[in-house]
This record gives sequence, C-alpha cells and structure tokens, in this order.
Amino acid sequence: MTGQYNFRNYTGWGTLDLHQRTFGDVMKKGGYATCLSGKWQLKGDLNAPQKAGFDEYCFWNIGSGFAAIKGSRYANPTIYQNGKKLKNLENKYGPDVFCEFATRFITKHRNDPFFVYYPMVLPHRPFRPTPDSLINSENTGASERSSNQNFADMVAYVDKIVGCIVDKLDTLGIRENTLILFTTDNGTHEQIVSKLGKVSIRGGKGQTTDAGTRVPLIANWKGHTPEGMISNDLVDFTDFLPTVAELGDIPLSTVIPIDGVSFFPQLLGKQENPREWVFCSFNPKKSGYSNKEIRFARDQRWKLYDSGQLFDIKNDPLESHPVSKNNQTPKATSARQKLQKALASYQHVEY
Repeated sequence: MTGQYNFRNYTGWGTLDLHQRTFGDVMKKGGYATCLSGKWQLKGDLNAPQKAGFDEYCFWNIGSGFAAIKGSRYANPTIYQNGKKLKNLENKYGPDVFCEFATRFITKHRNDPFFVYYPMVLPHRPFRPTPDSLINSENTGASERSSNQNFADMVAYVDKIVGCIVDKLDTLGIRENTLILFTTDNGTHEQIVSKLGKVSIRGGKGQTTDAGTRVPLIANWKGHTPEGMISNDLVDFTDFLPTVAELGDIPLSTVIPIDGVSFFPQLLGKQENPREWVFCSFNPKKSGYSNKEIRFARDQRWKLYDSGQLFDIKNDPLESHPVSKNNQTPKATSARQKLQKALASYQHVEY
C-alpha cells in the first residue's frame, strides 16, 4: 500500500503505521472515491482504514496477535463496516458480503473516478467448503472433505467473485474506463499440493523460494491492455502505488521515498525501462514463521541473499543447490556482482 520496502515502514507483524502514506491516500488526494473491502488484519481501531485513506470500508480482522478481533471470515462472519459491527450475518458468507459491498460502491460512484482495494479473505486457512461446495452429496460431510478439495472450491469461488465484479462493470458500461489488477500476496500453504501436468507442487507460504514469493499478476483494461500479452518484466508490490498514481495522473511527493517503479507503460504494451532486479526484506518479528531477518535481490534467473548464497532459480527453483563462488560461470559471476550492488544499496538501513 505504501510503495516502500519494508525496511522503511515496517514496525511489526500485522502493523501499519497510520502516519504512512498509502495508495488510498494518494488516490483520494487525486480526486478518487476510495474503498477497501475484505481483509484488514492490521492494528488500529475500527476506523483505521479511514485513517489509511479509504472513504468507505468493510473488513474482517481488526488488530493483530492476541489483541485481534477476528471471528469467522467465511460462514456466519464477523465483519465491520464504516466503523460499526454488522448485524444479522447468520447464514451469510463473508466473501459474498465483501463482494456486495464493493459492487455497491462501484455502482454508487459509476460516474466518478473510484479506486477499490479488495484484499480477499479467500482462499486462506481454515480451508472450508463454500456455498457452492457439494458437501451433502452422497452424505459426505464437510469434516470428511480434504483440504485440497476445499481449497479447490475456494479458488473457484475467487473466480466467481471476480466474475461478479467484471459483470457489474460491464452492466454499468464502465469496463473500458476501469483497470483491474489481480494478484496474491504469497504462495500457497504448505499443506496444499497442486498439479501442473504430471508435476506435484507443494505450497511454499512463509518461505522465500519461488513457491512462496513468486505469484501471478493479471491486468485487464478493456480496449487498452493488449489482449493475450504476457510480459516477463519484473514487478513487486512497491510498484503498485506509483503505477496507480500514474494512471490517475497524480504527482507524487519527492519528500517521501518511493521504492516502487511504475509498470503503467507495460500495461499499455509499451517497451519502457523495466526493473533489472527486485529487492526483498523480510523481518518476521515474532510472526510465527521465524525471527530471522532475510534479505535478497533477484532478477528473472538469479537470486542473491545477503548471506552470500547465490541460486540459479531457472534451473533450481526450490533453491537446493547454491552456486559456489569457486565454481561459477561468467554469467553467474556477472549476476552476483549486479545483485550485490543492489543489496549494498540497502545494507546500512536499520529497522
């Protein structure tokens, strides 16, 4: 949301410093109506999204750790909307509530510039049947369904929700004026095993391999994004704020550092100056995964950790065999030098 790497703005697990500028703030300043619907899971009070730049908001999970107010995000959900707890949600399904809120907001602002941030609660543990799951078929109860079965149903429901939003844009006649960006924040949970052809792939959430950090990014702006185009340019989450700012023709302050690089030209099919590398800093701070700080820089093929380990990701995606400094090719040597410069540019920054 901030366009910055974590070493600049990260104060703790599940925490957003509300003095930080978000893309909600930026778009609101640019004249856009702003909305957040879905998962919050950041510290603050019931109006925290408003303080982060969102005019209207409907969310699950305020706070973090033992102080979090959670409840169910799926069946019979616990949801807060514009500072108040929603009532009469028995027999409701959380993802439907969030989708309906987002589409109402879109309808309300169909004649105005609007920006919707929709961090879905799907498909996250606990893996539960959706309203479309055939859980009563042949007397099979939910408890007998595997995580993979429920996960597959959840992914299908994600697709259904995206379809509802796209249909709403079509019905309102504003599809050609609306850019849709779809991505996810990390790899699949480790208990989920997916198939790619004959290859079984175990999820890598919480790990820094491609199975945990490399995810799809799908962009659609009818009549503007080239149909069927696939780009191999590097993008990371810091790039979203400058991209939506460029879309809205909103100038960014030079006082606050922006680490992201706009990929707006690529959305139009233009050949601009793509990133040569991306940087990642992960400092869990008692998140439950680890307490070890990890930093790396990578391009499409090579990945260098600040420990000095270099991996050829193209041929070793799960990082089983680090490339030895004493036995590396000229390409590996060149990659190490380039990525070491990237790491060095951030090595003196303290959390």
